[in-house]
Parts: sequence; C-alpha cells; structure tokens
Amino acid sequence: MGLAGKAEGDLAGAIASLEAAVAAMPTYVEAWFNLGNAHMAGGQPARAATCYRRVLALRPDRELTRLNLGNALREAGDESGTEAAYRDAMARAPKVSGPPFNLANLLQELGRLDEAAGARSRPPRWRPMPRSWRT
Repeated sequence: MGLAGKAEGDLAGAIASLEAAVAAMPTYVEAWFNLGNAHMAGGQPARAATCYRRVLALRPDRELTRLNLGNALREAGDESGTEAAYRDAMARAPKVSGPPFNLANLLQELGRLDEAAGARSRPPRWRPMPRSWRT
C-alpha cells in the first residue's frame, strides 16, 4: 500500500502505511528502505537517514542503502557523515561506480579537488551501478 500511495501521488498516505508496516514488523527491511525513500521524496532527509540506518542494522550487505544513506546525509547537510557513508559503500562494493562519483562530487563541492580527482579514478574491471540500484 505504501508504494502504491507514493506512485499515485499520496506521499503522506504512503509514509503512514510504511510507518504502520515497520511498527507492526520492525525487521521488515524493504518497508524500512521504502520508508526512507518516501521520506527523501518528501524532503525529510534526516528521517530518511534514520530509516536507512535501520536497514543497515538489519542487513549490513545492502550497498544501495549505504549509497542512499550518503545521499540523505548530504541533503541533511551532514558532510562528514556523507563522506563516511560513501567511503563505506566504496569499501564494501569497490567496483560499483555510484559511490565514488557521489564522493567525488561532494569532495569537489568542499574544495578538496585533488581528493575528488582521485575518487573519480576508475579501478580495474570497473562496472556500472547495477540496474536495480538505478530506481
């Protein structure tokens, strides 16, 4: 119901449904992830970050969630948290392209141009972000 509400433009209804789902099933990873996405869509990056952290507590192998956490922290203005999240995503999935590019953009905005250039360097056997990450 939460995703359907979001798709139909009822973001508040989607958030309410997803909040009910995680209240009823606190280990429901996909509901936490979707709630984070809904909060991002609603301009609530700090709430989204809380949801993404919950996902990672339940499923530390979710690299996309690490990328989303970095994006949420960036929107919330937490530069050090953003950098840490992107670096963590890079360490766990070093050949995936999304986190290094996001990190490079952050470092460039912070005026750390040499580090930004290094983050953009492609490692051997580079692969693009999986299609499932691009939703």
